Amino acid sequence: MLPWRQLLLSGPAWACGIAVIGSQWADATLMLGVTKYLKLVYGFSIEYDDVLASLPHIGHFFAALTFGIVVDHVRQSGLLSTTTARKLFVYISHFLPAALMFVLGYTGCDPAAPAALYTAALALTGATPAGAFASAADIAPNFAGTVFGLCQTVGAAGLLAANYAVSEGLHGSFAGWWRLVFGVSSAVLLITATFFMTMGSGSVQDWNAPGDLPPELEPIEEEPSRLDSVPE
Repeated sequence: MLPWRQLLLSGPAWACGIAVIGSQWADATLMLGVTKYLKLVYGFSIEYDDVLASLPHIGHFFAALTFGIVVDHVRQSGLLSTTTARKLFVYISHFLPAALMFVLGYTGCDPAAPAALYTAALALTGATPAGAFASAADIAPNFAGTVFGLCQTVGAAGLLAANYAVSEGLHGSFAGWWRLVFGVSSAVLLITATFFMTMGSGSVQDWNAPGDLPPELEPIEEEPSRLDSVPE
């Protein structure tokens, strides 16, 4: 039986969900906003759209694979504990993109600079599977699907909020408004990452083991009735 009360009161479980909110917010801001920002503010030529639409995502894909290999290596070699490794990769997937996104709004007149920052930031968010997502499986291997589903459900709030925030800035070419959009996204990344640094964990939680459930929730095995052994 799934221990819902322990799950919903679990700090590490909520830390995963909060971290995913930041990751989803950043991804939505980067993927939906930056190309429009380059067109409206910099007049970026449409002939480069294919490059901007593919290169950052290719970088994100290979970065996610690389971060996954690296985190497994550092854990198996004993260089870092599981908890420290997860927090390190949440730092990479949140703090570094936050810095790049903040700078993105102050890059001057050359469109190549924000395009490069966009590619680098989206690649760094590829560390999310090695950090927050993997932590969901670490803390409760027996209920990993449920914890992961909780993270994705909570994270969807960040995706929807970012869609609204970015859509409000898509209609204008005023650089100051876009700086606000990127600044808010950076702040969300920093706040959600700090929450994970404080509450996140890579250790299996007590409520993961069925034997640790309260006695009233443990299944009762029925003893065979003596009448079953009486011959007819």
